[in-house]
Amino acid sequence: MERDGLELRGLRPADLRRLSKLHGLLRSGAKLNVWRLLLFCVAGRKLILVAENATAGIIAFEMFYFRKDESASGIIHEAFIGVHPDFRNRGISKSLRTHSSKSYFSSGIRGISTNISRENVASLASALCAGFTIQDHTSTHEKLSLFLGNPSLDDDA
Repeated sequence: MERDGLELRGLRPADLRRLSKLHGLLRSGAKLNVWRLLLFCVAGRKLILVAENATAGIIAFEMFYFRKDESASGIIHEAFIGVHPDFRNRGISKSLRTHSSKSYFSSGIRGISTNISRENVASLASALCAGFTIQDHTSTHEKLSLFLGNPSLDDDA
């Protein structure tokens, strides 16, 4: 999907080097471990959404995985979302979250969970703008639990 000069799409194996570099920039030099690289090589198209700028390349991404305690309920967990510092405050995080939720919900996922630090005001704002709601104010002292349910599914189903 193209939006405002950005292509939003699933990760391709050829993107792993660029994704790793951006991940390191956004996570204080942290590297993706070999197991994640292998997983993303095989299933990255389904578990990672990237925002690619025609001139700058991959400038943002959103990573997902299934947690044991949520997968049986059809919930996928947003593990990380990040935008290159040069491209922040342009609504890219909200676009990623909106695009991924539509994609996952159309495939039958019942909901998306995430945990966001209380101090990460920008991430909290984009999640709330994308429709997430705070589920547990007391989950930990540092983080809030948020959830976005599939609007096309009943709670009774």
